[in-house]
Amino acid sequence: SYLGLGRAYGQFGNYSQAAAYFEDARGLLQTKHPSLLAATLLKLGWNAVNRNDYPEARTHFEEAGNVIDRAGLDAPMRYRLEIALGNLSLEERRYRQALAHLRKAERIERSFRQPARQWRLLHFMALTLWGLGEHDAAERAFREAIATTEVIRENLLSRENRAAFVQDKVTVYKDFATFLEAQGRIDEAFHFTERARSRSLGDLLFTTQQDNVVTTDADAERLIEAERRKRAVTEELTRQDRDLTGTPSGDVIDQTRAADLARVYREADSLYQVTLNRLPEERMFRAMLNVTPLSTAGARALLNDDEAMIVYSLREEPAQGRSPSTIAYVITPDTIVFRPLAIAPGDLEEAILFFRDQITTSAKNDGATWQSTSRRLYAWLIAPLLDALPAATRHLHLVPEGALYYLPFAALQDASGTFLVERFSLSVTPSAGVLAITRAHNPRLWRSILLVADPENRLPGSRKEADAIADLPAIRALELVGEQANRDNLIELAENYDIIHIATHGTFVRRAPWFSRLELHGGALNVADIGRLRLNAYLVTLSACETALSGGLSSDIPAGDEWIGLNQAFLVAGAPTVMASLWPIDDRVSASFMVGFYENLLDAQGKARALAKIQRQFIRDPGTHHPFFWAPFSIIGDSQ
Repeated sequence: SYLGLGRAYGQFGNYSQAAAYFEDARGLLQTKHPSLLAATLLKLGWNAVNRNDYPEARTHFEEAGNVIDRAGLDAPMRYRLEIALGNLSLEERRYRQALAHLRKAERIERSFRQPARQWRLLHFMALTLWGLGEHDAAERAFREAIATTEVIRENLLSRENRAAFVQDKVTVYKDFATFLEAQGRIDEAFHFTERARSRSLGDLLFTTQQDNVVTTDADAERLIEAERRKRAVTEELTRQDRDLTGTPSGDVIDQTRAADLARVYREADSLYQVTLNRLPEERMFRAMLNVTPLSTAGARALLNDDEAMIVYSLREEPAQGRSPSTIAYVITPDTIVFRPLAIAPGDLEEAILFFRDQITTSAKNDGATWQSTSRRLYAWLIAPLLDALPAATRHLHLVPEGALYYLPFAALQDASGTFLVERFSLSVTPSAGVLAITRAHNPRLWRSILLVADPENRLPGSRKEADAIADLPAIRALELVGEQANRDNLIELAENYDIIHIATHGTFVRRAPWFSRLELHGGALNVADIGRLRLNAYLVTLSACETALSGGLSSDIPAGDEWIGLNQAFLVAGAPTVMASLWPIDDRVSASFMVGFYENLLDAQGKARALAKIQRQFIRDPGTHHPFFWAPFSIIGDSQ
């Protein structure tokens, strides 16, 4: 029990409380159960590393080594010790000592093979070799660590484990991106940043759709095996490209090897496509299943002449002793620019939560409480990037990460007091690859709307909002309110409407996001339910959520996180765009805001421009100028 509590507190970053529980466990064990005692000492050591107390960590690791020696414990436990000592030496920047421990772990691992742990060894090896200046070897280790992670992930068939497995491994992708950026290889760095992002949506898709679309266990195995073969061949071809640089062309052995690899790849791809064709026919679903991380060229090709994309990346875990950092890629139809930003991720999160508190707790004192924070965030996140944008840019595709998902970008102000949304229309996308899919499957036409509101008779404003939208001309509308706003009706009717407008509460479960849910009459609709919908939609609007800002700060659920997971589930279900709210809009203005938005849509202005137009209208009105009234909404997915 103490070990379990220690692990739980450690996951939430409360390392001092975690250490206290590990010490309680150690006290109970004393000299009994040497294997469990050694494991506990290793946990204490890792905990000390997380607290940057390296002498204490070394003491725990050395004691664990003594227990392992005295008890003659097996190779896996000694492997774990060498990995821990290697990481400690790496943190202390004793690279030669780190390499010695990691090489020893590598030799031990050959005797029992633990692929699920191998990625960590390869990651630490890459960082160590980088520190020693052995860049080619470091790059090989980074690539192998990523390939190992992805193969293991694809073999995890449980709903929960697949999404959870990759969470602590994103650091490998980010460290490799930092490695590539340090060498000026910006195009490749962007690709691996994009590659890490594509994993999360793929995992969500797998979680929600596994039972529906993989017809048998054999189908699942074939998909996994085909993908594994394709990745192996791709990595081998990439390695050959590097190894053959500068060699004479026409080498018979190399040509034969390349031909063999091409044949194997074609066979694997054929197997993959045949198995994929066994799945349901919905184009959106198929595309989401086969989402591919984009190259820089692919991302640029997505953009119209008046569009740009800003991809933010939070490097919270230092790579090679570097401080935590925030970086941005600015992508235009012709260029990609890399910019470090002068704000650490932890400070950025604190500022965002403070800003949200300021603009959502008081709409009376316009500017006195929130304006300085808004301008500071603008100076950190937007101002350093403006010179990279062409003069013709009118729309920004924002690709956030972490706390940036909770930030109402539209409400950021420059030094003159101009809001960002007054200069650009804005949309958010989880990754460039997701934007490509949603843009390709956007019907760009709507004439019908399903309105779901006030399922438990606690949101009278949402009923007024639904009534006002239903009265718009030239729209076929169906209202589901009160008892009619139930799970069965929504599931049955959703696929028949172009727009699904849901005005109810939402709950996000951070540690088990597939249990996040929308409140409906008589029962909730969770992420898995949403992902199983088959939508033919143009847009899903989530018009209200239960943010509970103070609860977010105290329960380690960042404010606004309610829609992370829910909006992606609707993208998976077939909606090219979701308009989501970071906090409930005021009842007094919700109807006029939504009617104005949908009127703009009827004028064929596109979703992002329709939202920007009604937001600008509210800004010009002294009664609704405050961001509280208009800033919570954002367009997620395709902007058109």
